[in-house]
Amino acid sequence: MTYEQELIEQVNEVFKSETYDHQKVKVSVDKHDNVTVEVTRMYEYLTFNLKEMNALAKVFGTEEFNIDQWNEPGCETCDWGSQYTKTFTFKKVEKENGI
Repeated sequence: MTYEQELIEQVNEVFKSETYDHQKVKVSVDKHDNVTVEVTRMYEYLTFNLKEMNALAKVFGTEEFNIDQWNEPGCETCDWGSQYTKTFTFKKVEKENGI
């Protein structure tokens, strides 16, 4: 299993939902060891509270990260195609911190 795959599993665990099981997680690591994590769900808003923040801090070994979010509206009558995304950027993550 690659480093990115291990991070995806850990992030999925942080954001797992009892009512939703089709979230998508993307992880990218640049040459400076900055890690970007994108978590996307269709139809269900992606919450982010202190519990998730602490869990991510533990996974990545830092409490310093940036958060960006955006939503794409779906069909006006049935919500088909709606999407909720949060992106987290962690600076200079050491692989030993979380994994």
